[in-house]
Amino acid sequence: MLDFGDAPVFDAIAYASILIGAKEPVSEDHQLKAWTWQRGDKVGTIAQVMGEKAFQVEQKNLTPDGWRIEIQEVFALLAKLKSKGTPLGEYVNGRFYYGIKTGFNEAFVVDRATRDRLIAEHPSSDAVLKPYLRGRDVKRWKAKPKDLWLIFTRRGIDIDAFPAIKKHLEAFKERLMPKPKNWLSGTTWNGRKAGSYEWYEIQDNIAYWEEFEQPKVIIPAIASKNAYTTDLEGHFGNDKTSICIPDNCGFVTCVLNSSLLWWLITRHAAARQNDFFEFKPMYVSVLPIPEANTDQQDQLNNLATQAAQSEGSDLATIEAAINQIVYKLFDLTAEEIRLIESSIKSTAQPKIEGEHGKTPKKNDFFRRLRELADAQSYLSFDRIKQMAYEVKCVENESTLKDYLGEAVAKGILHDAGKGWYTRLSEPPQLDRLRVAPLIEAVEASFPLLDFSVWSTTQLNPWMHHLLAQPVHFLNAPIDTLETIGESLRDNGWEVAFNPPPSAVRKAIRPGEKMVVLRPTLSRQPAPEKRQAPIEQILVDLLAENPHCGLMDSIEAKETAARIIHSTQVQVAGMQRYADSRKLNGFGLTINQPTSPKGR
Repeated sequence: MLDFGDAPVFDAIAYASILIGAKEPVSEDHQLKAWTWQRGDKVGTIAQVMGEKAFQVEQKNLTPDGWRIEIQEVFALLAKLKSKGTPLGEYVNGRFYYGIKTGFNEAFVVDRATRDRLIAEHPSSDAVLKPYLRGRDVKRWKAKPKDLWLIFTRRGIDIDAFPAIKKHLEAFKERLMPKPKNWLSGTTWNGRKAGSYEWYEIQDNIAYWEEFEQPKVIIPAIASKNAYTTDLEGHFGNDKTSICIPDNCGFVTCVLNSSLLWWLITRHAAARQNDFFEFKPMYVSVLPIPEANTDQQDQLNNLATQAAQSEGSDLATIEAAINQIVYKLFDLTAEEIRLIESSIKSTAQPKIEGEHGKTPKKNDFFRRLRELADAQSYLSFDRIKQMAYEVKCVENESTLKDYLGEAVAKGILHDAGKGWYTRLSEPPQLDRLRVAPLIEAVEASFPLLDFSVWSTTQLNPWMHHLLAQPVHFLNAPIDTLETIGESLRDNGWEVAFNPPPSAVRKAIRPGEKMVVLRPTLSRQPAPEKRQAPIEQILVDLLAENPHCGLMDSIEAKETAARIIHSTQVQVAGMQRYADSRKLNGFGLTINQPTSPKGR
């Protein structure tokens, strides 16, 4: 038997195997010669490769639940691992659940600005707005939410008790209607699938919805590496995720993210193109969780916390320690560990162009997408669509969205907010120490206040001429500014209380305790632990600088461009905020064809 797997031996989409067999009685010790094709093998030398590399597989190992083309040592190790642990589904007492399918995300999934507006319109909205994760937001060790919110109108909800939510959903009512049972077959229905739900309700009956609010392990539906994460913040996941609810999330996450469990799941989960695997509950729920005493569980719980806070070489050190503990829990020998580590595939960047399973049109799309991304740091969906239609490599918008989803999943592009994509993967790192004294001063007097701060000196890493003295900016609800200002003055701060453009330059004297108070605006991007996000900072910089004289006007524009074109920013939210501040020409900064060089 010769299994070509995902090797690019044909132009068409195919998962090919060559099986030579005969219909005859089988002896108990019958074996067959087998080999799984590797990327370096040459198609023209099949006979030579089989002669040099093929191994014997006992026919008794080809079981009805699936044929595994493995050497005998692997079969023995698989049996050992199964005997040393409890299947995950059993370990969590059946608390294993699919993510939520709304039937029409455009209506039920909203951004921060929409969430805040719905709550402002009627406070009852807060009860049904849940923090939301997509499959693409689930990363190894920690999730990276995009501040999205799910309108969770579950079965039986009294929608009239949530007037703002009802008004929002009514705008999509035609698309939300369930298909009638008597709908004429063969005719187009523009709403959702048939079902016993109301037009304003989530499509599927999520009877287990309260489990999403528990500490849990989140599992992406498809990944090229084990990417489980612990969630303690009550996120609801979409249908590209599933969850399980163990009593010790950190311990389970460590076991699942170990090299051993990656090796194991690649041997029974469904494989997809480019070394991706399906992480459906049917595959993950059978993974073994080893017995561990309290000290061992605590040790892995602590390492899971450290892993979520680390990256680079520090993370690699932590993961190496986790692997050794997991090997020990399964009582593996040195030879078994070598077998696992030698067979784990490289996690290098996936090959796209010319990859097996892609049609010529799809190859052409990915090749041109790379060229487009190399020329521009940020790409709008409309720009990508224009390219795809011009060269005729995509026939419809649905296919285009599928291709873009694949590009994001593989790290070719990254999400830059609704309708935007970027090749840049790392967000800017702001020095929070620059604003820590101001945050502490305000929190000491107003611990429940919603506010955000930033400082001009946080931009120094991207400037040609460094700022010696900072100017701090603080945004808070307008009716609180006067009280905040008085408190700060009493604590030695120099305060400019929302000065108009004509007076702001005279009101500002740069220094460690100079702060400008501004009202929070409706479309202002949400802060993280009081730190204003880079999207707000860049817009505020370009809006304030002409009046404040914070720096030379050319320096301000070039600094913004360096940040935008060297680090990942959320373009959609930034553009909305720029529009709300009537910052003309801001789009030109985003759409520059080349990336300015930073310091």
